[in-house]
This record gives sequence, C-alpha cells and structure tokens, in this order.
Amino acid sequence: MTAMDGPVSDALLKMGRHLRSGTVSPDLRTLHQVGGRQADAFYRDRWSHDKVVRSTHGVNCTGSCSWKVYVKDGIITWEAQETDYPSVGGDRPEYEPRGCPRGAAFSWYTYSPTRVRYPYARGVLVEMYREARARLGDPVEAWAEITTDPARRERYQSARGKGGLVRIGWDEAVEIVAAAHVHTIKEYGPDRVAGFSPIPAMSMASHAAGARFVSLIGGAMLSFYDWYADLPVASPQVFGDQTDVPESADWWDASYLLVWGSNVPVKGLYHLLAVVLGTIVGVATVGGMAILIYRRRTVGPVFMATTRNDKLMYAVLALTIALGLAATVMANLVGGGYDYRNTVSPWFRSIFYFRPEPALMAGAPLLFQLHALSALVLFTIWPFTRLVHMLTAPVGYLTRPYIVYRSRDEARPATRRGWEPSR
Repeated sequence: MTAMDGPVSDALLKMGRHLRSGTVSPDLRTLHQVGGRQADAFYRDRWSHDKVVRSTHGVNCTGSCSWKVYVKDGIITWEAQETDYPSVGGDRPEYEPRGCPRGAAFSWYTYSPTRVRYPYARGVLVEMYREARARLGDPVEAWAEITTDPARRERYQSARGKGGLVRIGWDEAVEIVAAAHVHTIKEYGPDRVAGFSPIPAMSMASHAAGARFVSLIGGAMLSFYDWYADLPVASPQVFGDQTDVPESADWWDASYLLVWGSNVPVKGLYHLLAVVLGTIVGVATVGGMAILIYRRRTVGPVFMATTRNDKLMYAVLALTIALGLAATVMANLVGGGYDYRNTVSPWFRSIFYFRPEPALMAGAPLLFQLHALSALVLFTIWPFTRLVHMLTAPVGYLTRPYIVYRSRDEARPATRRGWEPSR
C-alpha cells in the first residue's frame, strides 16, 4: 500500500478499463489480452534458415577462418564460427574457433546501405574537372590546369575530411585516375607515383596486377600490409616489405621465441639514443661548466667583471645541468626507465604555446620535477645576467675587424689597429 492508494486512485483505474481492450484483474493491476504477439515473429524468424554453407571472408586477409553461413531465401541471415578444423596432432592444443570481428560483421556489411558499390569522388573536384574537361577536351590538360592552379588546388584539398562525396561513373573515375597518373609522370617523373595492392594472401592475381602496373610505369611499390596499421612497422623498415608471419600453431615447433611488445626501432632506439647521447652530452656539459667556473675564478680581469647576478646564474646553471644529468642516469640507466615523452616533453612544449599544463608534471619522478623547477628559475634570472647577450648581437657583429691579442710582427702597427690583414 502507498500513499496514492485509495478510493480516488481505484476510481481512476476503473475508468481506464474502458480505454483499452482486455480483461483487468480484480486488483486493477494486471491486464490480460489475447493475441497481439505478431511482433514476436521477427525474433523467431531471426534465426530461421533454409541451409547452412561453409564460407570465409575476404576482408584483406588470407581468408583462412572457416564460417558456417546460414542462408534463407538466398540471403545471409547469420553466421557462426566452424570448429571442424583438421587436427594438428596430439602433442599440441587444437585450434579454437577462428574469426575476427571484421569478418563477423561481413554479412551485415553485405546488405548495409553504407557499403560502397560505386565510385565516389569529391564533389568540388568533380565540378572543376568536368568544366575543364569540356572546355579543353583533354583529360590530362584538364587535370593539369586544376592541380597547377594554387586556388583550385586549395579548393579541393581543403574539402578533404568534410564529406561532399558524389557518385560518378566507372568510365569517368578511371579517366580521372589515368589523367592524374599521366600528368604526374610527365611533370615530375614516374618515381613520384607510389601505390599498393591487396595482399597476396587475399588475391595473388589482384596483387600481381597492381604490383606489375606500378613497376612497369617506373613507380614505387609500397609494402602491401604495413599501411593497414594493424601490424608492427618493423618488417617494412628492416626488409622493405611486410613479411608473412607464422601462425600461433608454429610456436610449438620453435626453438626460440621472441615476444616483441613494442616497436623497438621507433620506441626503444629513441630511448637508447636519448640515454647514450644525453649522458655523453651531460658529462661534456658538466666538464665545460667546470672549466668555465675555474676560468672565471682564477683569471683576475674576468673575475673582476663577474657580477653577483652572474655568480648566482652560474650556481643555478650548474644545478640545472646536474639535476638533468642525474634524472637521466637514475631513471633510465640505474632505474627501470621512464618515458618522459608523454609527460615532461608535452609540458615543456606547452610553455612555449602559452598554455602551460602543470598537471603533466604531477606524476613525473622527483628529479625531473626539480630539474624543471631549476630551469624555470634559470629562465627567470636570465635577463639580469650576462646570458642575455646570447640573444642579442650588434648590427656590425659579422663584419667586425679582427682583434689582435698578440702579434709577432715587429713592423710598425697600422694606425687603425685591428684592420690590418691577418698573417
């Protein structure tokens, strides 16, 4: 019972019986109806089928995954992974059902309105091409006029990523592509044409046709797989092409396994160079700083010209260098490593964008934080020390005369000392 129960609510519920068909229960809380289940037929028919056929999916892959395809009236209704693969032997696990999400969605994509069935081109480009084609009468000249005009080129290039695709005929699409190839080869050379084809495992004929065409015209054939962005780029970087890798069943036959969890040429080599070269430069900087301070302290005229601000600057500069070297050594040589490219580097760049993001430094190691703090202090006192001269130079600095500190020439010096030729 609730506060809403009572004679008034019961009267309203009883009035509702006249607004709908069916039998209302004595407590006025349940409505009994007969029929009205036609909508359930959709769910029952969802899994109905006339036959089951074996197939696979050619989604830019080898097509090695076996699928049971359920068909009704010639239309794919649903699919399921097949499990009857040949045995690989009793000394290793059997295959699990194989298939990727892209392949599982293939039947939906087959009848989807988003499936591309015809050539499409950028609408603004098609308009300009058709106008130039009708006026000039030559496809290559029409394409050349568009691409060599900065205003027209900017017009269709700036439209990229904004939609605006229109359906065109196959003949026109082939003509535009051919005109672009001919103009590029004629104007810049065949090596400016780069292309790729479907992977050989999907279609040897398609791959061979595309590769042979690009090779015969003198173009550059790209790797057939690395542009998919779902495999490491190490293979194309090392071998010049994407190599075919063995499947997991071959792991049992391997005598040595290398688990590669990152792209070492891109990530590991960067850190290696940063640590090695950074350590060398850091040690050299510390040595140079020691020589500079020693000269400032031991040479009388130089020491007399050193102000208190300069002495403070040298102390802060030495501290900044020492903290930077210590952070590199402790974090990446002695410690387990720290990827500063996701925290310290973007924070440092944000300062020059005038949009500082201090939150990026919150999780950085203490030495990195102290190094950054000392650098900010150095930048603060910079204008009040002799370091400010590194940002300025006299107008005639590059044409200044030689400064002769000591001469072995016993001849009489020139009246304008410093302008005599060097010997």
